[in-house]
Amino acid sequence: MIDTDVDSLIETLKHLINFNHPSQICKTPWIDQLQLLYKELTSLRTFLTRSEETRYTVEKVKALVIRIIDVAIKVEDMVDSFVSSFDNDCFLELDNVMRQIQDIKSEILGFDNHKIQDLVHKGSSSRVNLTVPKEDKIVGFDVEAREILDRLVGNQKQLDVISIVGMGGLGKTTLAKRAYYDPYVVYHFYIRVWVTVSQTYQKHNLLLGICSSLSLTVTNEAATGKLREMIYKRLKGKRYLVVIDDIWSVGAWDDIRICFPDDNIGSRILVTSRLVEVALHIKPDSSPHLLRFLTVEESWDLLQQKVFSEDGSCPKSLKKTGKRIAERCRGLPLAILVISGLLAKTEKTVEWWTRVLDSIGSYLVGDPEQCMNTLALSYNHLPQHLKSCFLYFGAFPEDFEIDVRKLLWLWVAEGFIKSATENIAEEYLIDLVERSLVIVERKRLDGGIKVCRVHDLLHDLCFKKAKEENFLHQIKAYGEQPSSPNTSGCRAIDRRLFIHSYVLDYVFSKPSSSNTRSFLLTSNAASGLTNQNIMFLYSAFKHLRVFEFGTISTPFLPSEIGQLVHLRYLSLSTRGLVIPKSISTLQNIQTLVIRGESFPIDFPFCKDSNMSNLMHLLISPSVRLQHPVALQNIRTISMLHLPVGRQPVLERAPNLRKLGLYVSPQRSGLVFFPPLDFLIHLEKLKIFIDNDYRHGLPTQARFTWLNRLPQNLRKVTFLNCYLPWSDLSELGRLPNLQVLKILCGAFQGPRWDTNDGEFRKLKCLKIQSPELAEWNTDSDHFPHLERLNMNDCRRLKEIPMCLGDIPTMELIELKWPRRSAADSARRIFEEQRSLGNDGLKIIIDGRKEYEPEFLLHKRPTIMVMYSDSSSDESSDEESSDGST
Repeated sequence: MIDTDVDSLIETLKHLINFNHPSQICKTPWIDQLQLLYKELTSLRTFLTRSEETRYTVEKVKALVIRIIDVAIKVEDMVDSFVSSFDNDCFLELDNVMRQIQDIKSEILGFDNHKIQDLVHKGSSSRVNLTVPKEDKIVGFDVEAREILDRLVGNQKQLDVISIVGMGGLGKTTLAKRAYYDPYVVYHFYIRVWVTVSQTYQKHNLLLGICSSLSLTVTNEAATGKLREMIYKRLKGKRYLVVIDDIWSVGAWDDIRICFPDDNIGSRILVTSRLVEVALHIKPDSSPHLLRFLTVEESWDLLQQKVFSEDGSCPKSLKKTGKRIAERCRGLPLAILVISGLLAKTEKTVEWWTRVLDSIGSYLVGDPEQCMNTLALSYNHLPQHLKSCFLYFGAFPEDFEIDVRKLLWLWVAEGFIKSATENIAEEYLIDLVERSLVIVERKRLDGGIKVCRVHDLLHDLCFKKAKEENFLHQIKAYGEQPSSPNTSGCRAIDRRLFIHSYVLDYVFSKPSSSNTRSFLLTSNAASGLTNQNIMFLYSAFKHLRVFEFGTISTPFLPSEIGQLVHLRYLSLSTRGLVIPKSISTLQNIQTLVIRGESFPIDFPFCKDSNMSNLMHLLISPSVRLQHPVALQNIRTISMLHLPVGRQPVLERAPNLRKLGLYVSPQRSGLVFFPPLDFLIHLEKLKIFIDNDYRHGLPTQARFTWLNRLPQNLRKVTFLNCYLPWSDLSELGRLPNLQVLKILCGAFQGPRWDTNDGEFRKLKCLKIQSPELAEWNTDSDHFPHLERLNMNDCRRLKEIPMCLGDIPTMELIELKWPRRSAADSARRIFEEQRSLGNDGLKIIIDGRKEYEPEFLLHKRPTIMVMYSDSSSDESSDEESSDGST
């Protein structure tokens, strides 16, 4: 438990004494004691706020913080047990707890207040800009990058392996990505694959990762030999580039080397590792590329760029100290980025910069522990609300790509976000990104963060600090039980449990803990779960608030799930046919994710249900909602199955913000789509029709619904709808539409004509349409368009030249275009460049090996590859669960 957990407990007590919980609590003789506990804990919380910095340096302050948290844990256990059972015996230890609180308060009053700075969270009331930070310009390694590129695209026909070796945080992955995404490299290789191995890899999962990168459809149960065979066949006869990032052992290479054919056509494998012996084992006759440290000048350039990205160069008064800080980082890019992230977020004075300089060790590179201490400096100066958010990354596997939407919902459920809203959670994430503590891995079409991760050194820091502060506990070995009280008397070490492997062994050991509030399973290797195993889980951790079962499929859901009355977040998959009615009695549930098999599953809402706190409901299309109740606070529903068109649950969710619909036709073949204009707060809508209408939708379905969409919509996605292009004119009149995604099968026909007055605020447009051959438009029809992404529009003859005249246009990206469309994109680029518009970027990707004249330059500004053949595979950035 840390400060944010204490905040969550105080908030729970506040709700209890305000009678916002079941009526039994109102009648309890302990209501006065609850009020007293609320008052006393609020008083102790003030001390926690004032001690944020000194608790790490003053032992007496640290001891008091530990005692306060220990008392808060005891109070939480009493309160949660009482809410679960309404048994007054839960308060038998109340007198003892109150004595401890009074002792702590007396010690605080006698404490020398001069040792405690009266610190207030400056960041807690401020707000950051929700614009995602732009990628930093890479500093240094220009020569190294050119050497790597020359080897990748050189004349050698035999399969070659290039290794980049260096310590953690030196920039191996950054350099590999710089090569992987280089326009000429993208053009040169027919197939590119990126796979991250990490220190604790599993052979089966590693092969699954390669298959995923190759867009191969496989199941988790596929045999290892089968996976190797599929990879080999996909790569056979094609010039490929495979990047194997962060490999730690020779065994990992030996497990996958057979997958890579050598056809003497110039294929390459690029490896990054911290270990020279691993690189030499992979290719004994070739010296690995030993990555150097940054020079002092490069270090200072990188620090300046990060700290003063908006204001320009460093003020003269800070240059001397700043250069010494950069020098103390000893050329390690990660350390420079983390320290500069701290400097960018704090006061820019000589006094403060001198304090930072004095805190950085002189032997950073030579001492791994000192390196960790340097990174910890930035953690120690995080506002308390960001500390808990950052530590939570330790619960995910190393190098794990984290779905941001899921992460934000977990933060809210854990109580890290007081206002319990996604917007505030997103602000916290962006703040961590700006401090260089979190890496943006992928972005949404509108530029928002879609997937993130943390560097493995920072992951180690998360885990180390989480252990020190009893924030997280990892289950590693067979039969490992939740912990007993530690030496300090604090029992919070098992408050948040997570497990990545040996899931079945752990479940079979039948662990149990009343202290556990969060249980996260992130392994796929638990296919042997039985009904008995599942029954036990729901009784082992009675006070759970977060239960993340990942993609592990359970045989059924027992009615005992309704006993977890504290649950705020529940995510699981089930093979059962029925969801128990008791699930609708989870009065504290905020996020509910239920994935089912292809057969129908009934989700019963009881008439006496009290799910007033439900904000996000994600279900498979096979899950059918029954007997819906009022869901006043729900913000997200996806994917809601509309078997007959009208769905009463929508009428009882007036504050819905995001909606994904899965529409089935009637037996007659007609599709009745319900009017949605009553959802006045709806901002994001995704529509998927469950049928193959290659000859068009019935006339009745074409014009009865687009004019009944909410006017507040900002993002709309169509998939498999087979509507006529003319229907988009109605959609284009939506006054607030900013993002439009037209995915596979969304609209049919060879021609799309746009008109005046349409798409007035549209910023991002994605079109995936093999049928579209002609697009007639004008720049005035998309006056604010910034990004155009056209994927697999294989029949489109040309990109309208007028799109280059849109003043806001920043990027045009084409995938698998025909030659004439790619040529038109080139003309747009050259015309805009001749007019002085250097801000427009055009990326064209395809398959045919054709090298136009302007590709012969070393660093082309525009990269084009032509394709007259159709693609045999396509992908989209949508989530696998079909969410919006």
